[in-house]
Amino acid sequence: MKIFAAIKVFSLAAEELGRFCKKITDKEAEITRALPHSDDTVFLCPTNHPLADPRVRENSDEFAIVSHKENGRTLLVITAGRPRAAFYGVYAFLEEAAGCHYFWDGDVIPKAPSIPLENFDLYEKPRFEYRAIRYFAHRSLHRFQAEHWSFEDWKREIDWMLKRRLNLFMLRIGTDDLFQRAFPDIVPYPSNEEPLPEQMKGYDDRTTFWSLQFRGQLRKQILDYAFRHDLLHPEDCGTMTHWYSRTPLAFLEKVKPALMQQKSAGYSEQTGLAWDITDEKNLKNYQHLTQTHIKEFGKPEIFHTIGLAERSMNGDREEGFFIKKHAYDTVTDFVRKNYPKAPILVAAWDFYFTYYAEEVRKMIHTFDPQTHIILDYTVDLKKTQNDFEQWDVVGKFPYIFGIFHGYQPQSHIHGDYAYLDQKLKVADEDSFCKGMAYWPELSHSDTLMLEYFTDNAWRPDYLSLEEKVARFCKKRYGIHAKAMQEVWTAFIPLYELTKDQRYDMSSFFHLFENNRIAKRLWKRDDPKHTDAVVKARNKVAEGKAAFSDMEKALSKLASLPKELLENEFIARDSLDLLRTIAERKLDVEVLSALLAWVDGNPAEFCQKEKPCLCGMELFARILAVSEEFSIYHTHENLKTVTNVNPCFEETLKNNLINNYCRSSACEAARFVYLPEMKLLFEKLSKAMPDTIPDFTEEKKQVFSEFLSTPLSEMKPKKEDFSEVCKDALSQFFCNEGNGQIK
Repeated sequence: MKIFAAIKVFSLAAEELGRFCKKITDKEAEITRALPHSDDTVFLCPTNHPLADPRVRENSDEFAIVSHKENGRTLLVITAGRPRAAFYGVYAFLEEAAGCHYFWDGDVIPKAPSIPLENFDLYEKPRFEYRAIRYFAHRSLHRFQAEHWSFEDWKREIDWMLKRRLNLFMLRIGTDDLFQRAFPDIVPYPSNEEPLPEQMKGYDDRTTFWSLQFRGQLRKQILDYAFRHDLLHPEDCGTMTHWYSRTPLAFLEKVKPALMQQKSAGYSEQTGLAWDITDEKNLKNYQHLTQTHIKEFGKPEIFHTIGLAERSMNGDREEGFFIKKHAYDTVTDFVRKNYPKAPILVAAWDFYFTYYAEEVRKMIHTFDPQTHIILDYTVDLKKTQNDFEQWDVVGKFPYIFGIFHGYQPQSHIHGDYAYLDQKLKVADEDSFCKGMAYWPELSHSDTLMLEYFTDNAWRPDYLSLEEKVARFCKKRYGIHAKAMQEVWTAFIPLYELTKDQRYDMSSFFHLFENNRIAKRLWKRDDPKHTDAVVKARNKVAEGKAAFSDMEKALSKLASLPKELLENEFIARDSLDLLRTIAERKLDVEVLSALLAWVDGNPAEFCQKEKPCLCGMELFARILAVSEEFSIYHTHENLKTVTNVNPCFEETLKNNLINNYCRSSACEAARFVYLPEMKLLFEKLSKAMPDTIPDFTEEKKQVFSEFLSTPLSEMKPKKEDFSEVCKDALSQFFCNEGNGQIK
């Protein structure tokens, strides 16, 4: 077989087809510079070629794959509307002809003696113009956090975007060395041997691990690779100052920009405040940052703004509204003046976060539907009267339908698919919906949700969850599909526990830090104590009702033959399911204990102590099955790329173990969550029902010991999946299966 690209910009897609052909057949496919006249050939052509399929429109993401018989040979013509569509066509052909399938963590590539070229007549076009994914700025574990990834990691990720027919991505992982490039005489490069001068605590500690010089080079490599493959990346504009892109102290000290006054507490430090954009100098400096990014890294094809980003401004709500409107107006004026053909994505996070629905409607009515697109990625977050259906955009104003799916701590398997399907149908049937987005705070957390997003972003299918699972298993596990489908099917009822996304963070991570449930149970003076009690009772009731489903799913996992677990996909997914079940079960037990204390039932509270502590120890063992959940291994992995700041080990701990970002990390479970749980039972068991215990000093001691202990001394001892799975089954559930923890 030969491969011929009619134009140079399709040559990368031709080379990719050649690589896959080699993997499938063990034979080299010749990439030729001239269309052969006698050999079977795959021909990649643009829309203006005589052999092009007339159904494919120029400059579109459409493609067609058609077989032609000619002089005793087969000519397979892949017509593409633009370079990235040539990749879509190549990957679609490999899927249809050779049974290939593509996942974030690898490809399914069957072996075959040859790849058939006959009997193709396929034409594909996307339902949504924009199919977008974001990579965010938290730090914790390598698998989940894009800022940790090397260029090789990014090449695999960008290739996966093309395989799944995405066309827009956003690196919202900090601004790297943008200030140094934009203001070289004002902002020097910081030392990578010490903390940042503007270092703060928790997730606000943005001390670098790789030097800013290296990070800038890496950002350029990533975007250059993406642009070579014809992907879109929006240029950020407006008041970009945020927790992950703080204003350097050197800039504040030398420029002394006037800062906007806000009522909200978040980002209220000088480095986090927005500069007063009513001052022309400040406005020009913000715009200079955007123009510098375009010059050094990007392309002015499409723009993005989040306005004043999660802030409530000084004054009454009406005054605050007009301050925020002014911010959007300045962005619009800048883009229209300098890049008149570029659309502007208006991020809906601020609408969800600080606006009422009527205010959102009022703001959107000030935008121009010819230039603005509402980028809504909060559909699954706020199941109230403040989503895109209440914003007066349906049938009237361009918007993108988006899934948030995961706050930083939510790396478990979850998702209200029925609700998403219901909302997606509204968007799908509306011609004003221009796209579908997946915009979580962490990546790669839920492989099934990634499949749901990528499948539906191209063309919504509305399969039942059972059908989604069956298709997923067939594609991902091959000959082991039946065994894994039984496991996933047993897990399906547990998705019912994720109906309320806002309260889906595991409370046992956040005994003292979470502002949602756990902390407010023992803190009776909290204004939302009563609300937390109601939420906890509901969560416990729903969890206990699902105990039999948890046990069934866990039994399926425990019965998996060890040889199946040698498959990387099965090993990863089984562990994700196991740790999710363990989180659900342990969460119910901890909340039950706290409710017993609230209800003045000390005997029941004390009975829960041993099961909860043993459950947490078991949870740490579960996480020790894979290095993906080890902070130590994440830190060591950074060193394989380039030199790492010696101060970053403490920063990484701070970034992961703070009041917001706590999640499934082995060292955290063993050396922070477990000691805190011991502390909780110790103090509450001695507290009178009408007293509120103070954990401040003891909690500080736990955290201090964690920070002072080298990660090398906390390195997890690798556990065996089958063993911890069986231990979980015996520890969490009695033989009778009545759902009571032993």
